[in-house]
Amino acid sequence: MAGLDLVTEDILEYASVEEITTIVPNDLFYNTPNSRTLFYKRSTCSFPNSNLLNIPNKDVLLTGPFYFYPHIGEVPSGFPTTTTSPDLYLTRISDVTCAPGQLAMLLPKNSEDRAPKIIGTSLSDEYSRGSVSINKIDDVKFSLKISISNPEYVKGTYLYFDCMHGDHFGHFIVDILSMFWAIDFARDLGFSDLKIAISQNLSPYFKDALACWGVPPDSVYQIERPVIFENVLFATRSFFTQGYTTEVACNIWKKVRDYYNLNTGPSAIYISRSGVNSRKLKNEIEVEEIFRQKGFEVIHPENLTFPEQVNLWANAETVAGPAGSNLYGLAFQLNLKSSFIICPPDFVHVQELMLQSGYSSNTFFYFGDYSDGSIHGSWSVDIPNMEHYINRWLQEHTVYAPNKFSTKISSVRIESMGGFANKMIQFMVGNRISASVPRCRLVHDALLEWGITSSEFDGAISKSVRFGPGRHRLDIVGITSCLNRGMIDTVVVDSYAQHFDNFPDVATARRLFVTPSALDHVRGFGADRLVISIRGGEILDGRHPDYILLPPSFYEGLIEQTGLKPVFFGQIEDNAYCLALRARFPRAEFVAGQGVMHDFAVLRRSCHIVPSISTFSWLAAWLSEAESVHLPVAGLFNPRQARAHFLLPLDDPRYRFHLFPLAYAVDVAKYPHHFATMQRALDGTARLVSAERLRAIIEAAPQVKRRIDAYLAFYDDAFYSESQGDIGAAVRDGLLPSALHHYLEHGFREERPCFKLDPFHYATRYPLAAAEVAQGEYLDFEHHYVEIGHRRGYTAAP
Repeated sequence: MAGLDLVTEDILEYASVEEITTIVPNDLFYNTPNSRTLFYKRSTCSFPNSNLLNIPNKDVLLTGPFYFYPHIGEVPSGFPTTTTSPDLYLTRISDVTCAPGQLAMLLPKNSEDRAPKIIGTSLSDEYSRGSVSINKIDDVKFSLKISISNPEYVKGTYLYFDCMHGDHFGHFIVDILSMFWAIDFARDLGFSDLKIAISQNLSPYFKDALACWGVPPDSVYQIERPVIFENVLFATRSFFTQGYTTEVACNIWKKVRDYYNLNTGPSAIYISRSGVNSRKLKNEIEVEEIFRQKGFEVIHPENLTFPEQVNLWANAETVAGPAGSNLYGLAFQLNLKSSFIICPPDFVHVQELMLQSGYSSNTFFYFGDYSDGSIHGSWSVDIPNMEHYINRWLQEHTVYAPNKFSTKISSVRIESMGGFANKMIQFMVGNRISASVPRCRLVHDALLEWGITSSEFDGAISKSVRFGPGRHRLDIVGITSCLNRGMIDTVVVDSYAQHFDNFPDVATARRLFVTPSALDHVRGFGADRLVISIRGGEILDGRHPDYILLPPSFYEGLIEQTGLKPVFFGQIEDNAYCLALRARFPRAEFVAGQGVMHDFAVLRRSCHIVPSISTFSWLAAWLSEAESVHLPVAGLFNPRQARAHFLLPLDDPRYRFHLFPLAYAVDVAKYPHHFATMQRALDGTARLVSAERLRAIIEAAPQVKRRIDAYLAFYDDAFYSESQGDIGAAVRDGLLPSALHHYLEHGFREERPCFKLDPFHYATRYPLAAAEVAQGEYLDFEHHYVEIGHRRGYTAAP
């Protein structure tokens, strides 16, 4: 070790805050470096009693610090009912070296000083289990797993909310959100220009939680390499997993709940883990069906945004589900009367009770069979036995009654649109809605290829809701709630509904579309082949601007990266694009399709798939059991371009995402020169990005803020009036003083175009602009042009 440089295996000494700081009153804290000040005194907190519905034959193991309860026999109630917290301090330390992976240290000034110290309060627990940065040697020593060299000095004061498991929803709630009390407290003490420091990606739920405290995303500093912060504030957690809870934590949960509560939602919900691989309840699909038949809405929380989840919990009165972080929403309850928690007897958490401190709901535990022995092992339940206890629970311990739901027969009616895959997606979404509502009929056309006959329903329609073909993300949770409560009786799915939030989990979708036995002989391509789907037909004439043909160079790069043998499969025809592919890959296999069901089965049964820009190949790949899916994030699949669509399975480990600049389709035969220009513009532009990075690009606000004055410099009154037909008519009829008046009041906010811009021209002529918009620097081409494009000499149209 020399100076500030540390290398792997260097030793860090554990330093408690008591060793390196002094206690000061609140009013002196702002001006006192290396100090700590008290926010909340040590206290005892109670939480609801547990009720055990069945007792296993063998011991029940409570996980976490409560090891002094080795089995149920020694604790009549089964669980503790109180915990005692430590004092909660806000600690201020200067010149703190931070590195990715939840590592905060005090480095020596030179090699003669004592060993560097790791700041104890920065760790999730003092053993730092699973850390990517350090190894624990003994109670006071750690060794580095990484090197620290020439850290950058960053001025300012930062609240340290880093957590090595911060990307995990459950850990975010208990390990990070539980420290949010420090935001208001630090502000009250004078830290007005406060920033947040983390090393994990800024997840959507982290961003949504910060919004409750009025903290914008640009106030978050991501630690990507070692840095030295001028001042760091560390907050004691107000909730410690399996350890303690506090009134402070309860107030945090309530603040988030009240911020996102819409006062609407189903009263009985089952929170499923069937879409999660760890601690899997093997027969959960059967469990879901039992609760569904009893009027519960089955929820897959991983498919919902954080605000949607909080709103669900705030309005639920009866909740059931397997134990785990999927039930951490218990913290956000408001009207909850009773919960039914299912768990294996050898992995029983206490935090489901601790999260309910301050509430009066009843909690019931049903124990299934023992797991396979590993901490995240699979387990199961005895379905008939569990249903007996569910019935008893509902009858004796809940306010559940059938009249909480509408007894009128309702319906979900699908107005079929588009081709083969579009109709499958509509059916999948309609089925998800109807399956969540008791006494609801699904009305649809036949999908005979899948053995699905048409369904009709003559019930009267008095109150219905439609979406329209341009709206793709449907509010599934809100719509099913309204159906359940009789607010409406009919949902008309007249949308393509091509948004991943609408879809059921992939296992449910696969059960809807089981390949017919007549195709049992059809085989996919094996593990040594890279199956490249080719779409032809009407795509070649450019009628769908977002259905683009990808350049051969993209496939060339994938073949080189994977080392697999290419197979070009699908609509292999005698056209300029296929001829170019044959010329570029003379040794590749080219296999023409044999019809939609045959081709769908081939893709679905292949090991490594590259979808074309089409819903057909996308859906086949998603429903497949493929080992890898290389998805081009281009055209229809790029939410920065097709902004109403969202077809990115970001949480599916099979997927590799290849981000392209924005690009638009062109008629290959009619405009060969334009097509060649577009293909050249895309050459070498695909960039492999992680799901986390792609999520951040998509969900972040544009890096350059939209300014109305920039748009007004190019505002074209004639264009705006003509292109927005409703506006021109309103001006002519005297309902609006002018088109500009509408743009100022509504059009800018609604992101309506106010001048003519040809996207194909802009994307192909200026590939840098196409890349900058795709990467989230600008909202769209109009935004790019008014802010930077015109200054570069770009033209908006040919």
